[in-house]
Amino acid sequence: MYSGSPEFESFLCEQLEKLKVDTDVFKDYVMGILQDDSASRTEKVDAVAESLQFAVEDESVAGLVPDFAAECVDKWVKEVEEVEHQKKTEQQEAALKDAVKVSTPASAPAARSPVKTQGWENPQDKALKQRLMEQFAWQVDEVVDFDENGAEMLRSSAKKDSHDPLADDLFRNDNRARVAAAQQMDRLKAKAQHE
Repeated sequence: MYSGSPEFESFLCEQLEKLKVDTDVFKDYVMGILQDDSASRTEKVDAVAESLQFAVEDESVAGLVPDFAAECVDKWVKEVEEVEHQKKTEQQEAALKDAVKVSTPASAPAARSPVKTQGWENPQDKALKQRLMEQFAWQVDEVVDFDENGAEMLRSSAKKDSHDPLADDLFRNDNRARVAAAQQMDRLKAKAQHE
């Protein structure tokens, strides 16, 4: 949580002295209101104004309270936004520096070790990848399918080394051929019944 700059604290103390209130007590109170992230700008202005209206005893300065509350909140919001923007810029610069460090040749040996563990560069990882591919291919090759009569049939690929699923006829859309064959069978049945 941002606690305010020394410049803001001196501004706040000066303004509270102009309003003739106890600066130590109300400085902490106003700072507590301003640091509340859940309150909106207008809620903060209203809370500061209400708290100071009851504390101001001199009628000549009581009219300054609403203007002071608005100015104080605006100055606080502006300062918080500047600090957040500065932090965000510093984080972006740090991330950029880290990215540059990783991409420079001098830091390449240090950066390669994490990349090596993620990739399939070493022989153990290649062997693991090959075993996974073989297991996956084995599961894909054993596809249970049904023929036109509803009988269950097992279609398996004769080409185990092929990585092209279309070459194995596993994913070919044969609906058109099935519909044409069914229509041809219907025509032949109708022709046989007619004769």
